Amino acid sequence: MKQYKFSVEEIKKLTKSMVILVDSREKKNTHILDYFRKQKIAYQVEKLEYGDYSFMIPAAAAGEDIYFHRDCVVERKASLEELSGNLTGERERFEKEFLKAGNDGCKVYLMIEAPGGYSDIIGHKYRTEFMPAAYMASLKTFEHRFDANIQFISPEYAAITYRSLRLQSNLKAKRIILFVDARAIMHIYGILYQIHRELNSPASIHTKG
Repeated sequence: MKQYKFSVEEIKKLTKSMVILVDSREKKNTHILDYFRKQKIAYQVEKLEYGDYSFMIPAAAAGEDIYFHRDCVVERKASLEELSGNLTGERERFEKEFLKAGNDGCKVYLMIEAPGGYSDIIGHKYRTEFMPAAYMASLKTFEHRFDANIQFISPEYAAITYRSLRLQSNLKAKRIILFVDARAIMHIYGILYQIHRELNSPASIHTKG
């Protein structure tokens, strides 16, 4: 586990150089990548061990590549139907991803492109036979068992709020602490509203490999 020390001003510069990591297996995310290209937001596609999105700071800015793919990832679901499949027929594989992330000490944020959220689940406004009570119970199980942060968002806003994963220094500990601002993280999703409160201990900063 490698720790880095940067001044507040250095951290501000580093965040401007942040590159979003997109898992190569991620599907149906054209609306997100189109937004990145339109806004000239740097991203690169590569295979992530778990999750669909994370970020890194390149060597040109930090002296060496610094990856956060084992600290914070976003697992995206394009619909309640997709998530339903993950919680039923694909549940074992889905759980293994969360377990692997948990073993690495990585926080997973489950973002679902379904603006109706829990109301749509309770009202069975999705096209599968997964019953609402079982659906809700499964989500709450994941939330509790894997400490998952579950957020719902409309697809048209899925690329807007993911730009600035903010790294703020803890002056008392004199080390980098990973804080995700309640209003923004990496300009992809508006889903990480609670992270600033949750990540109150020094983050693990990893070089890849």
